[in-house]
Amino acid sequence: MFSLCPFCTFFSRKNINRNMLEGIEFLLFSSHKTSTQTLRYSLDNSNYPSILLHVLDDIYPYNPNNQDPKSFLLEELVKYNNTYNKRLKVISVIRNPVERFISSFFQSKCDNEVYFDGKKLENTTVMKHSVEQLYPLFLSSIRNNDSKYYREGMYDLCNVFNTDIFTQIIEKDNYYYYENEYIELYLLNFNYIHDFDYLKKCLPITNLSKMVENNLTEKKIYYPKYKKFKKTILNNSNNLQEVSEIIRNYYANEREFLFYQYFQFAIPNAIPNAIPQSLSYPSMLNIKSFQKQNPYSSFKESFTSPSPPSSPLFSMTLYQKRVFLFFISLFLCLFLLFFRPFFLIPLSPLPFSIKNKQK
Repeated sequence: MFSLCPFCTFFSRKNINRNMLEGIEFLLFSSHKTSTQTLRYSLDNSNYPSILLHVLDDIYPYNPNNQDPKSFLLEELVKYNNTYNKRLKVISVIRNPVERFISSFFQSKCDNEVYFDGKKLENTTVMKHSVEQLYPLFLSSIRNNDSKYYREGMYDLCNVFNTDIFTQIIEKDNYYYYENEYIELYLLNFNYIHDFDYLKKCLPITNLSKMVENNLTEKKIYYPKYKKFKKTILNNSNNLQEVSEIIRNYYANEREFLFYQYFQFAIPNAIPNAIPQSLSYPSMLNIKSFQKQNPYSSFKESFTSPSPPSSPLFSMTLYQKRVFLFFISLFLCLFLLFFRPFFLIPLSPLPFSIKNKQK
């Protein structure tokens, strides 16, 4: 995954090995702000190496020759299948799109402005505007589609295989499943993504040790403003309707809109001949009907496990840490090898040979 830290980027997997999927167990191909950072670090911590793509454009760090992203990913999937004789496990998470768009807007207009635009925190869009001033800016942002991360990751995945995956998914127990020659896709519910029992039930994993939280909104400096802004939309029917109508315009057809709205297999048989590339997959997820008689309905939104330190060293994967420690050990060995004679010369008293020469 692309790293904001130049040091981590230099020692990341893409600079060590050009095979993007070598040694990988899971590809997280999921939309922006769907808790996939937490899921990725949790899998890595349990020895299930993974990489994360929000959209197909995110593949560029692994693609040094700027090959067509779709063709590049397909070639990597073929290599993976031939090398390991198995399909790659892919995870995608569905989240309420109104909440997802809000969360994506806040990160783009605060964190991203600091990291990529070089702004001071206090000068970012989120920090220098009030909640009331942010609302028209948010509407303008989603109307103009000014972030690639508003797009649903599932749209790009459908485009990779030239197929409407949503017409072929199989309903399981609280998740959906799809497979083809190269992938096994697990479509999960965002509301339960922090629940151990839910993940173990949905995914082919046995030793998930603990959840390693990362990039959580409630841990960010703008969280109080984010929470208040979110209420002005979700608790105001007029605002919610206005935002929902704009978001609805992103998506291709009513069939997919219904799927995201209810997270249920309520999809008409009509399949469009082509999915417009300017559109994304639908949202408006209404999870209330899905939560009825659901064994995971006790899940708490505020997960209380401590967040890992923000140091670049702690944000490395296990593979990156091993490479980092290797180079540190090599440096120490070379240092001791070349400077060892100086350490053996005592400061006092003078060696016997030197004393004799002085006489």
